[in-house]
This record gives sequence, C-alpha cells and structure tokens, in this order.
Amino acid sequence: PKEKTAQELINEALADAKKQAKPTKPQPSALERELAALSKNAPTAQPNVVGAATAEILYAQSVVGLVRPNWRYPVAAANLGLAAVVRIRVARDGTIIDHQIMTSSGRPDYDASVVRALNETEKLAPPPAGLSSIEINFSLQDLTG
Repeated sequence: PKEKTAQELINEALADAKKQAKPTKPQPSALERELAALSKNAPTAQPNVVGAATAEILYAQSVVGLVRPNWRYPVAAANLGLAAVVRIRVARDGTIIDHQIMTSSGRPDYDASVVRALNETEKLAPPPAGLSSIEINFSLQDLTG
C-alpha cells in the first residue's frame, strides 16, 4: 500500500475531529444577555419606572440610558436624596414630543437639570407599539448608581 502524504493525514485527522466534535450553540451577545436579565428581573426591581408593564419597563430603561449622559444635576443636590417624576411623550420614531414634571423634587435647580437633560436628548429609541408616554423617576440614587 502507498504511504499517505502529510496533507492526506492532516485531512483525515481533520475529518475525524469534525465527526467527533459536538455542534455548539451560538452564544448570545452581551446585549441579548442583558435584555434577558432585565426581562427576567423586570416585574420586581424597577426603581426608575412608575407603574409600568414589562415592555414599558424595558423601554424606560433604554430611555434612562439615553438621557443619563446628558444629565448634569446640581452638585449641592448630590446627597439630598432628591427625585423628580417626569412624564415624557414620545412620537413613533422616538422623537420627544414633550415632557412634564409630574412630581417635583422640591428644588427648582434639580427639576431644571432634568428638563435640560431631556431637551438635550431630543430623540429616543422608537417606543413599543401602543406606548406614547412614559413616566421616569429621576432619582440620583437610581440614575447615578
């Protein structure tokens, strides 16, 4: 019998290895893992959302993520435990139509910092079907933690 070449041996070994290998499932991306974790925990631990269903909770968290970089709160307010609840009306394409402070923090400078952050954000991700407004609790503990 003819002796096999190095390339033939490599090809056979590779073919055997492929037969023995178990197929692997594709691993979820970091975003998919995070969304799954948020979805799993949604009903019980949502400090940034006032009275919302799961789709609203996930959307509210995305809103917080987009507004947070624009929020520059008063330094003097850092340790006061302030919070302001804001209703945000959103167009189907994610454009912020308007916003209104529903519950004031009691400090005009703090409330103004929330309004300024929303004005600077301007556009959000498109909201889930049937959702045109959402209430977000702008609390330093929640948004900076």
